Amino acid sequence: MLADHVYAMAAHGDIAALELIKNACTVPGACSDPVFTRNVLTSLEYQFARDALPAAYVGQLEGADGERQRAIERATALRRAFPGRSS
Repeated sequence: MLADHVYAMAAHGDIAALELIKNACTVPGACSDPVFTRNVLTSLEYQFARDALPAAYVGQLEGADGERQRAIERATALRRAFPGRSS
């Protein structure tokens, strides 16, 4: 039940919920692609909290440049899909 609330909060761009989910991906086996998931969630946090452009936070992401770019693109697509977050 708590997980449902966390996911609902994350779906509305709640930074604390995104951080909880991201931290869960540090547990082995918790996420199918933990680095990508953490990168996407980190990107979402920066985009929601600071309205930051990728150049401002790309250094906070893990992996090669292509992996970072893929995570940024996925986070941007997710952000635009959230209610009231089309820009």
